[in-house]
Amino acid sequence: MRSRKAPITDLSLNALVGLLFVPLLTGCSIPYSEPPSQRVNEAPSSRKNEMLIIHENQIAQLRELRNREKFGDLPGTDTSEEMKRLSEVLDSLLDRLVSGIPENPSKAWVMGQFKLSLESVQMEDTEAREHFADYLEQIWIY
Repeated sequence: MRSRKAPITDLSLNALVGLLFVPLLTGCSIPYSEPPSQRVNEAPSSRKNEMLIIHENQIAQLRELRNREKFGDLPGTDTSEEMKRLSEVLDSLLDRLVSGIPENPSKAWVMGQFKLSLESVQMEDTEAREHFADYLEQIWIY
């Protein structure tokens, strides 16, 4: 389980979500001035694929979130279709996490699942994406 106080070198989930959305929305990658092998302050490879310790209560929390109504607080007058689309993407993510994380307990695998879901909501409006990111942060804290 991730601590609320992360080291300064860790990116917050919102920053990560922002970094994932920029290339997805613009079709551009974030440029670097030097090749990857020469980057300074790059996380060691052991951190990129850090193994997670998963407890049954965390899986139960994911299942509980899966069974709740989500996105009921979206702004606007008729948000039922948007709520349905976002809920389907989030429920799919939760299903993948619940079924797959016991066999793949790594940060890289979880982030890969997050990325798949973020790609699915990239064309939603800003408010919807922000609400979606709030759920991702909630999942990450579990």
